[in-house]
Amino acid sequence: MNISIIITTYNAERFIISTLDSIRGQTYQLYEVIIVDDGSYDNTVIVVTEYIKLHNLEKFRIIPGPHIGRAKVLNAAVNQAAYDWIAIVDAE
Repeated sequence: MNISIIITTYNAERFIISTLDSIRGQTYQLYEVIIVDDGSYDNTVIVVTEYIKLHNLEKFRIIPGPHIGRAKVLNAAVNQAAYDWIAIVDAE
């Protein structure tokens, strides 16, 4: 069973790396990770992009966007999900 893990972020620069490390540390590996940024004004998008490149994470992707609120960002992420099973993880 494959799982789409969705993380919404908004100014999560200080916390996002520990969240991503935690996901990478799981033993279950049949997943994709969709990080949707809700218009952060800190360096969240840059930090995540560099993390993905540094670790060559093909199953991880970030989608930057304008600040529209968590509910709309979650809906957008669900529409991007490749799998029927969805896990929502907070960035903090």
